[in-house]
Amino acid sequence: MLFKAHELATAMCPAGWTRVRLAEIAQEVSVRAGHDTALPVLSVTKHRGIVKAEDYFSKAVHGRDTSNYKIVRSGDFAYATIHLDEGSLGRHTDTPSGIVSPMYTVFEVTAGFDPYYLETLLRSPKSIVTYGSLGQGTVNRRASISFSAFSGLVLQHPPLPEQKKIAAILSSVDEVIAKTEAVIAQLQIVKKAMMEQLLTKGMPGRHTRFKQTEIGEIPEEWEVVSLERAASRIVVGVVIQPASYYVPDGIPALRSLNVKDDEILLDKLVFFSDASNQQLSKSQIRTGDVLTVRTGVPGVSACVPAALNGANCIDLIITTPSAALRGEFLSRFINSDRGRGAILKRQGGLAQQHFNVGEMKQLLVPIPSIEEQDLIIERLQVIDARLGVERALAKAITIVKAALSSSLLSGELRVIPEVAE
Repeated sequence: MLFKAHELATAMCPAGWTRVRLAEIAQEVSVRAGHDTALPVLSVTKHRGIVKAEDYFSKAVHGRDTSNYKIVRSGDFAYATIHLDEGSLGRHTDTPSGIVSPMYTVFEVTAGFDPYYLETLLRSPKSIVTYGSLGQGTVNRRASISFSAFSGLVLQHPPLPEQKKIAAILSSVDEVIAKTEAVIAQLQIVKKAMMEQLLTKGMPGRHTRFKQTEIGEIPEEWEVVSLERAASRIVVGVVIQPASYYVPDGIPALRSLNVKDDEILLDKLVFFSDASNQQLSKSQIRTGDVLTVRTGVPGVSACVPAALNGANCIDLIITTPSAALRGEFLSRFINSDRGRGAILKRQGGLAQQHFNVGEMKQLLVPIPSIEEQDLIIERLQVIDARLGVERALAKAITIVKAALSSSLLSGELRVIPEVAE
């Protein structure tokens, strides 16, 4: 793997492997962009390595003057000088060259390492842990890691044919992950189109006449009402010192981080005691209720499943639909483009990242028949189930890759390089 220089005497090296200091095979590059404004601006990210900044952030995040930015050629490495300990390192694989902020460090590898193998090694979890001890001074209270400190690290160096074999194995796993993520992205596009169709036009072939309403065109048979009329309860969860009720185990209390689009996550839960849950009965949630995020990403909603009946929640809007409205239909409408647009309008624009009970009560929602609501829910559940399978697959493959990388990069698992004919 990767070692600090003073650890070399005790570190065991697999048979046939050697050790090399990074400074022996890499050198810093600091060529400035000058007046070349045609080069794309790049960012070095924790999870995706080097990416085009505008693609990643969906907007320009740099100033007009990029003359002092550093040029990154295809094949060069770069890392965030004050975020290296988080894994913000990557290799530029596209052409043409790009430029990065002066806050990044750029370096090239001269010889001895397969580029993909070295990138995988430097981005591995065990290597990232090592970077935390390399900081020199602070920038905004974060350690700055110079190239002289970074290049002092010592790497285990397998023979090049073995590196290439390891790289081929891991890159093949990356290809499977990329294909799975592409399927997920396509399914999300399909789901969005289905939501637009089903939540504004109804079930295919069911309606022939439509009407214009305050929320846009909908089937003539549908109603539009304020949520205050379509719900028996709209209240907010615990907002005053919720942490004072926390206990190590007990009744789950959901927070904003547990609510995603049409999904409730059960990790990072906090708990109330039975007594506190009874005391806070106003914010108890029931099967079919809709929970809506108030701050951060206002409007994100999910329907409460039977497993959470009687649980509690913190700083979330709780809506109990009337008999004419299914909770899952409501949550899906709120999460749709039309629903989100209505919420942003109620907020008065993007600047106000907060959504209140009063605004929720005035939200206009479409009301199809219960029969059609159930059919729409069923259609969307099918695509959600497929998305769930693909996401679980991507997560499983990622876990496999992490374990495989650890074994291959440490020499615990050896591979036999292919013999050239």
